[in-house]
Amino acid sequence: HAEMDARLRDRAELEAHLRDAIADGQILPYFQPVMSLCRSRIIGFEALARWRDPEGNLQPVSELSHLGNPLAGARLALNMLEGASTALARWHEKYESLNLFVQVNLTGADLFRGDVLERVSSIVQSELFPSNALRVELTEQMAFRDFDAGVAAAVALQASGVALVLDDFGSGYSSLAWLASIPAIGIKLDPQLTQLPVSPRTDSVLSGIARLARSLGMTITAEGIEDFDRVQFLRGIGCDYVQGFAYARPMSFDAATKFLGSQKQLEELKT
Repeated sequence: HAEMDARLRDRAELEAHLRDAIADGQILPYFQPVMSLCRSRIIGFEALARWRDPEGNLQPVSELSHLGNPLAGARLALNMLEGASTALARWHEKYESLNLFVQVNLTGADLFRGDVLERVSSIVQSELFPSNALRVELTEQMAFRDFDAGVAAAVALQASGVALVLDDFGSGYSSLAWLASIPAIGIKLDPQLTQLPVSPRTDSVLSGIARLARSLGMTITAEGIEDFDRVQFLRGIGCDYVQGFAYARPMSFDAATKFLGSQKQLEELKT
């Protein structure tokens, strides 16, 4: 009992620190490169929420979900939208020819918050970067809370001028009705699927999903790529983009800017 009480106290303390960090705007966006398979270069980033805990360790906010949804109703979505759009605007100003995009994760709850939708709309209307350069990743899981309301909210978000991408595709409840109803421009294959042991059955599943996505005119991103063993196969079935530790880990804005500068130099050498 004493050990369980101590764990509960630690959990409550961590949750309180995290809530304060979100309220104070201390959640930082870290940027993981998304690589184009056909161009062999960086094409965009996913903005991931990072938090420096009281011990000074940088932690992924998404991995603290064991706290029991401490982020509900928090400012996390607004903070991440601000950080991602600021970075995107600066990169487009400095590296316009790269035509980059940045993807931000929103939860089902975020879609029903008026302040989030208003902020998305005002960011897009600022015209600091091209239309569809800011992209929102939606998880399919939200479709099962209230399908019709989720679809309506997603359509309203897309109408405000951002592009939608379906995240975590192939894990949990992969709803084909969700795929058919949401005006998304792409899907992201979940690491749970891309990291399955190689087998004819696995290859058939991945190939089938890719064919379906391509028939809908959607791009395909393979997430969780930790080595290069499967890259040729993924390219062969029509994956457009890859993302994972094999290419780059999430990095700060300054590090990502240097990363882009190196790539820009390489492109100039090719021409």
